[in-house]
Amino acid sequence: MGNLGHGDGPSIAWLNPLRLTFTIEPTNLFSIEFFAYTPVPGWGGKKLRVPFEDDAVATTRGIEWLYPVNERILLVG
Repeated sequence: MGNLGHGDGPSIAWLNPLRLTFTIEPTNLFSIEFFAYTPVPGWGGKKLRVPFEDDAVATTRGIEWLYPVNERILLVG
C-alpha cells in the first residue's frame, strides 16, 4: 500500500484461514484487490485477467475509500 508495494502488510484473504480470524479496527488501512476476467477470442478462448486495486480505511461507519474509486480502465501506452 502507498509507496511500499505488495507484500508489506498481512493478507486477510481466504487462502490464509488463520488471518480470517483477525479483528478489523477503525483506522486500519487496506489495499483491496480484485480481478475481472474476460475471454479473448484470439487466444483460443483463454481468459485475460484484469487486476484492480484501491485503498480504503476502516472507520466506525464501515470501510470507506480513501479517494474516488476508478470507474473506468485507463490504458497507458
